[in-house]
Amino acid sequence: MKRTDKACILVVDDDPAALETVSNCLASGGHAPFQAASALQAIEAMRTRRPSIVLCDWLMPGMDGLELCRSIKSRTTDPFTYFIMLTVQSGKQHLKEAFQAGADDFLCKPFHPDELLARIDAGIRTADLYDALTEQHLAAQRLNTELSQLNARLRQTVNVDELTGLSNRRYGMSRLKELWAMANRYEQPLSAAMIDVDHFKRINDEFGHLKGDEILQSLGRIMAASIRTSDVACRVGGEEFLILLPGVTCEQAYVCLERLRIKVESACLLGSESPKRVTLTAGIAHHTKAMTKPYDLLQAADDCLYAGKRAGRNRVVISSPACAHEPPAAQFLQGEAKADLNPNPDDLRKALTRF
Repeated sequence: MKRTDKACILVVDDDPAALETVSNCLASGGHAPFQAASALQAIEAMRTRRPSIVLCDWLMPGMDGLELCRSIKSRTTDPFTYFIMLTVQSGKQHLKEAFQAGADDFLCKPFHPDELLARIDAGIRTADLYDALTEQHLAAQRLNTELSQLNARLRQTVNVDELTGLSNRRYGMSRLKELWAMANRYEQPLSAAMIDVDHFKRINDEFGHLKGDEILQSLGRIMAASIRTSDVACRVGGEEFLILLPGVTCEQAYVCLERLRIKVESACLLGSESPKRVTLTAGIAHHTKAMTKPYDLLQAADDCLYAGKRAGRNRVVISSPACAHEPPAAQFLQGEAKADLNPNPDDLRKALTRF
């Protein structure tokens, strides 16, 4: 809560005469103090007036000045309050107790009016300094928040494909290098799938580029929902996509991509009234010791992709050298593309139930 007055001063004393004496002294110095006859009244006044300075008598019935000081200083979310303890107890031990309780200054009764006003001026300067520092801190926090939000937007601009919401080629290639290094270091599986939308140019020509963009956006949503959080799906250009699957074998990658292919074909992306379906062709390759660089993995996946296109599209193709053993639901690419790379339906059902 913002202070109602930066020079607002609260005087706390259970003795009415002492309360008036201190208040009159402050008024003579040009201040406008308000009063509280007990610690409980002072706590209530703190909630509504937010004084910069509190002058409080030590000895009061119920909650005394020390307890009130501790209560005020414990409110870390409140604005800074300069606390001056007023008391007839002037011994060193009392002075130590007051400062340990959080008091900022200590004034013995009876006091000279000029001394009280000088202490008040020092308190106002200190409170103003704390307020200025607090405002600077809040301004710095706001700036840091704005910079964090700006950095997040910049990262999104740099790493995210604007149309599909997937990662872009730049980010995909960066993650490929990282995953490739981890696969080499820890001898973990790594699969990559290159994906192409079948006959996308015909779709654009027949239905228009806006419809083509809508289809790519839908594909982006379907892919994002079909992969694990550890996988990376990105649009590498036009109607081509790349999915990186760390810790995944050829068999597991095949099942994942076959599910994706079926999901896209069943989605009626051209509209329920259209008999035509949007389909995908995907090529999968697996990291092997024979590969020397990340590009080799992409090239192997790309070779499988084009083999799938030559074989008639709308299928998932994987290369046998990339796998330790043959997945039951896949037809492998060995040398030239086989005439029929579609998996047997019974074999596919068995594979899907296994994963």
